[in-house]
Amino acid sequence: TGQLPHLESAEPEKIPEAVLRGEHAGGLLIGDAALRFSQSPQADRFLIRDLGQWWKEQESLPFVFALWAYPGEKPVESALFEESLQEGLQHLPQIASESEFSFAEEYITDLLHYRLGKQELLALQRFRERLLALDLL
Repeated sequence: TGQLPHLESAEPEKIPEAVLRGEHAGGLLIGDAALRFSQSPQADRFLIRDLGQWWKEQESLPFVFALWAYPGEKPVESALFEESLQEGLQHLPQIASESEFSFAEEYITDLLHYRLGKQELLALQRFRERLLALDLL
């Protein structure tokens, strides 16, 4: 803890083999690559941690995976963001049906949240505090 790891970028499908060969101590897979790997036979050979679950266990706060951000001095049509959000929310079942993962609908309807509430804002503040404490921000 408290140390910035050495980072290298690689194709997601090459990361597990590089770790098994001892070329790296570990790897980070995100998105579909992580979901695919977690369902592969090879996954049993690794300790797998879901970052959202880990953060919630450590901080008792939700994990904010992403947010829309833009420079405050730039004019932005906020209605565009809201319309995009509403369009996506209205089509969650269709979006899930196009996924290769059987759990996609539950994941995007029950586990993900699409608005920043009080708990999410607290989580972002906590994340910032941790970065500052490690001199990473």
